[in-house]
Amino acid sequence: MSVHTTQVGEIAHVELARPPANAMVPEFLNEISAQFLALAQDPMVKAIVLKGNGRVFSAGMDLKAAASAYDAAASDQLLLGFNRAFGAVYGCLKPVIGALNGHAIAGGMVLALCCDYRIATNTKALFGLTEVRVGVPFPEVAYNIIQDQLPSTTLRRLIQFGQNISSDTALAWGAVDESAEPDQVVDRAHLKAEECLSIPSRGYSAVKLQLRGQVIERNAQLIEKENDRYLGHWLDDAARQAATNVLEGSA
Repeated sequence: MSVHTTQVGEIAHVELARPPANAMVPEFLNEISAQFLALAQDPMVKAIVLKGNGRVFSAGMDLKAAASAYDAAASDQLLLGFNRAFGAVYGCLKPVIGALNGHAIAGGMVLALCCDYRIATNTKALFGLTEVRVGVPFPEVAYNIIQDQLPSTTLRRLIQFGQNISSDTALAWGAVDESAEPDQVVDRAHLKAEECLSIPSRGYSAVKLQLRGQVIERNAQLIEKENDRYLGHWLDDAARQAATNVLEGSA
């Protein structure tokens, strides 16, 4: 298992645990969606903290697999896996606090944006939506979420140019809500989750649905029908080569 959940009182801590960078493959994404769907229905859980292990929240899509391991059918399953995972986290009506303990890149940043409140480490961690640099468009569910969660100028800067930004810039641009020392990120997230416990659950869920309901419904229809405009041609040869180039450039 690459997703570990522990419970502290009424708060569940969900830890991404796929070293070294919590890179996303279909099985990992399916674990995320299954865990959040279960927590959404668990009456003993009133709030959730989502965190990464080690020094990375998530680096997004596993580029090594993208460069070589996916045929058309497998890339479709990856695309649908992204949609299910992001849809489950974004659509959970309980408070979800993101403890961004390190880099949150591409799909990792989308996952962070699924959270209600995001606390970033104030180290040299980077945050970005770099899909354009790997030559792939955003899965439809992912794009619906980031469009809903980011100010328009921030959205344009991040997705059109694929440049990573610091935690200070992410805070200034409205991509995260606060920053904290590395050893305090999870504690701050837990305290924020505890604050949410003072809000009646029914009221929180109702207001969250007012804020996100249209996007949640649109995403649910895409997920239920296993529909995405990019099915069948998401990871093409050019994208695989771009993934290879990124890997070689970072080696």
